[in-house]
Amino acid sequence: MEQLRKEFNWTKLNELMYMSGNFSVKARKALMVDYNDMESEAKVMLAWTKVCGEGITLFGASRVVLLDVVCNPSVQRQAIGHAYRIGQQKIVQTNNLIGEGTQEKGTYDIQAKKEQMSKLLFSSGPQPAECNPSSEFISIDRILEQMTEDENQEEIFVNILPS
Repeated sequence: MEQLRKEFNWTKLNELMYMSGNFSVKARKALMVDYNDMESEAKVMLAWTKVCGEGITLFGASRVVLLDVVCNPSVQRQAIGHAYRIGQQKIVQTNNLIGEGTQEKGTYDIQAKKEQMSKLLFSSGPQPAECNPSSEFISIDRILEQMTEDENQEEIFVNILPS
């Protein structure tokens, strides 16, 4: 959060918002109202996937970047779904940022394989024979591309993976 404030000269609670698990329901609701307000200066809402559980609506979002990878794909879908709500008028891009030298890549691959197995079991249509979730991805998100190409940040992330 400090890096975003310095890099873009943003201020906390104006352009940069943060939601953690220890926030009360009332505080979360106030943050959502401010973030979703079309007149708001909010640019970023930082929140963990599990914090964005029940009762969260972020239709003011145009981008969901998942920083914490969970093994259960339904938890991730639920978190992303909070940006796809009634009232959403923006195209929403979703990505996972995978940290270099962490276990996140393996966890992401497990999650993708679970998702593939679920599709194979519960879908009546034809499915690809092999799941290789991180083999190739062409990004159309210029902000994330700039983050990964920035010389100060280029070694932080292994890859940008689709969600």
